[in-house]
Amino acid sequence: MRPLLILLLLALIGLQWRLWNREGGVPEVRHLQEQIAEQETHNQEIEADNAELIHRIDGLKNDPDELERRAREDLGLIHSDETWVTVSE
Repeated sequence: MRPLLILLLLALIGLQWRLWNREGGVPEVRHLQEQIAEQETHNQEIEADNAELIHRIDGLKNDPDELERRAREDLGLIHSDETWVTVSE
């Protein structure tokens, strides 16, 4: 009975050692869980940016005033009957 108990105890110690110190063990699982949490946070930020871009694109597609405003601000659009004046301080 005693040799069987010692054998089972050694097997338990060996399995515990593998669980805590080998590849695929508890520390690696914890590290991977942290990486997953960071990646999910990053993905949420990207999804928010994408939603904002989709909103801006829809505004440009459906609102001519928005399109004209963006063209004036970003590209310097002026109509043929307008005069461009730059004021510097």
